[in-house]
Amino acid sequence: MEQTPTLVISVGGQSRTLNPTGGPVVLGRDNGSVIPIPDERISRRHLRLEPHPGVGWVSTPAPMAFSTRGSATLRSRWPTG
Repeated sequence: MEQTPTLVISVGGQSRTLNPTGGPVVLGRDNGSVIPIPDERISRRHLRLEPHPGVGWVSTPAPMAFSTRGSATLRSRWPTG
């Protein structure tokens, strides 16, 4: 089975490399997030990323993620080849 690759998250000039052995991570405004996102349109615990061997990183809304004001988009750039 294929291993899950590392994932690089970049937000507002900050980058963080996530190793799948570290388990799931949460992105959001909360200071305990992997990379805090200082944007009031993003909930405190906005998005959960979980490594899945053979699949890659799977994103799901974190609990309470639908309490955002307005709307915001988290964009990803995936390798194409």
